[in-house]
Amino acid sequence: MDGEFDNYKAGLENCLTRDGQNSPSTNISWNSKKITSLANGTAATDAANYGQVTGVTTGNAFRKNLLTNGAFDVWQAWAGGNSIAIGTAARIRTADCWWAVRAGAATGYTCTQDSGGSSFYSMRWERDNGNASTAVMYLAQQTENLDTFWLRRGPSTLYLSFKGKKGAGYTGGNLTADVIRGTHQDENVLDGFTGATTLATLSQTLSTTLTRYTLSVPCDASTSQVGVRFSWTPTGVAGSGDYVTLEEVQLEVASAATDFERLPFADTLARCQRYYQKTFPYATEPQQGSGNSAGAIVVSALKSGTAAQGSWTFPHPVTMLVTGLTATGYSTFAAGTGFYNETRSQSGATWTGVATDRAFTFQITAGTSSTQIADALSLHVTFQNATF
Repeated sequence: MDGEFDNYKAGLENCLTRDGQNSPSTNISWNSKKITSLANGTAATDAANYGQVTGVTTGNAFRKNLLTNGAFDVWQAWAGGNSIAIGTAARIRTADCWWAVRAGAATGYTCTQDSGGSSFYSMRWERDNGNASTAVMYLAQQTENLDTFWLRRGPSTLYLSFKGKKGAGYTGGNLTADVIRGTHQDENVLDGFTGATTLATLSQTLSTTLTRYTLSVPCDASTSQVGVRFSWTPTGVAGSGDYVTLEEVQLEVASAATDFERLPFADTLARCQRYYQKTFPYATEPQQGSGNSAGAIVVSALKSGTAAQGSWTFPHPVTMLVTGLTATGYSTFAAGTGFYNETRSQSGATWTGVATDRAFTFQITAGTSSTQIADALSLHVTFQNATF
């Protein structure tokens, strides 16, 4: 009898039990049969079910992240690679496509291109040391209407994912992440969408360790734009380290959050240049009298003295969104917004111009008093869409 019971014991130990008491010791063939009712995998070593796979690869397979510059790599409006965006009463462009503002037009904050924990860069979003305002801090991005209008006819679920942590001196409560839809086109979510509806909200307690968070977002049949808005409310007077760090922000069409989509820097830069471009070197913050004409528009004077010059066309490297597009001039070697005569070291040549989606066409309406034919006239220009 003992031998027979030993056989039973050996047979039972070779079975998979429903309560998980034992596990396979080798690979198992399922004989062309299905495993049904399999839960969504959440860890890197979990199996994925059919719904997860098809949810990831349908609708948006060739550009997974609906947001632009989610890794905070590109900061054209500042000194790219070493950027510090200083908050003003009006909303400001920080990293490309990301805008910040405080409630009630409060100031006293900065957004810094910082080293990342899992990516090369991160966004350090900080209340300034000594600032006593407890006005809400906002940071947001919205999609262009043409990029997301199709969501009203397509998938049922989006997923927001990001990595975040708090500074050692953080005074805020939970970090709030809202995904908001609008029914109009090409508006900034911080100004308020037409027909705004919050599709999903995450209220998250942060730690000082960088952690990934995810949020399931239902699609809406009235969607024209989608905005992602982060916010937190500081308390008391800021000391050192009153900040939130964000990395790898992604909004995707999927049935579960997937790994962050990493793109070459040149690809991200080109996408950002649809909304903002500058003639300055990438690492130079736009300013008057930068003392550098590298990359500037440089033309040869066609007439002497203060006479009007001819017209020129400067093509954009990337087609821009023309709605709300403006051009701002920066004299290269002096204060002011006019062309600088490098040959005569004289400023003040005036100009007028129009920026279209493909090019910037301008005319120098008056040269400087000492201008001679063939003198080098230079000007730096930024082109920016005030919404994106």
